[in-house]
Amino acid sequence: MTSTVGDLQVWSRALATGSLLSAAVQRQRLRLIPAWGLGSFRPVPGTPGPATVPQRYGLGVAAVGRWLGHDGYVTGGYSADMFYLPARRAAIIVLVNGQDKKFEAAEEQAVSDAATASIAQVVMPGGLR
Repeated sequence: MTSTVGDLQVWSRALATGSLLSAAVQRQRLRLIPAWGLGSFRPVPGTPGPATVPQRYGLGVAAVGRWLGHDGYVTGGYSADMFYLPARRAAIIVLVNGQDKKFEAAEEQAVSDAATASIAQVVMPGGLR
């Protein structure tokens, strides 16, 4: 599947708000539980705010703080994150072509996850809490 940043901006809002689903289905999807095995998002070192943010997961939707969305990876180095903060009607889309193995080994996460956490904290302080 291919998408543009604009496509993902539209989709992140629909995914987070459930605008394409019934209210009952959206309530089911947002029964978020700790995402065991998926780990936490860690902002780039030096970013103000929490050093780690636990990830929770529902039915096809992840939560990092109050941001709702999803991330994805393809073997070979491509990763993407799209998250939406309903209270502020704000989207963060991060697309990365290539990975820094040294960074991944140290942080145990994709560069796009770290970038997403950092951008969220800088642009919308408190949204990760």
